[in-house]
Order: sequence, then C-alpha cells, then structure tokens
Amino acid sequence: MEADITVLDLAATPVLSYRMQHTNNLEEMLFVLMTLGDDRTSCATDIAGELVYSRELQIRREVFVPSLQIE
Repeated sequence: MEADITVLDLAATPVLSYRMQHTNNLEEMLFVLMTLGDDRTSCATDIAGELVYSRELQIRREVFVPSLQIE
C-alpha cells in the first residue's frame, strides 16, 4: 500500500515547543500548528510510498504530479 504522509516536528521552534506543552487535546494541538507552524515543522514527506523530502537526510526530490483535465 502506498500513501502520502508528512511527519511533523511538534518542537521545531522554542515557541512551538513551549505552546505544545500546554495543549490538552487534539483540537488545541492542531490550532497551535496552524498558527505557529511553518516550514521548519516538516521533518519528512512521503508521496506514493517514496521519500521525497527529509530534513535530517537532506533529501529533496522533485515530484511530477499530473494535473486533472476536465472536459
């Protein structure tokens, strides 16, 4: 099975880490990610089962995504 997955670092910045320590449920965590998260939050991304981005391994691959054509 193949999936698109993004791994997030909930302690990517000192402010994000501090605020995450004071969340009580999933809704609060998602709100904090939406307001304080940025590009540093993403650790890794898999598309169709293939690693296309990894912050730690310094991997960044271009991925072709075919566009939908509506007739």
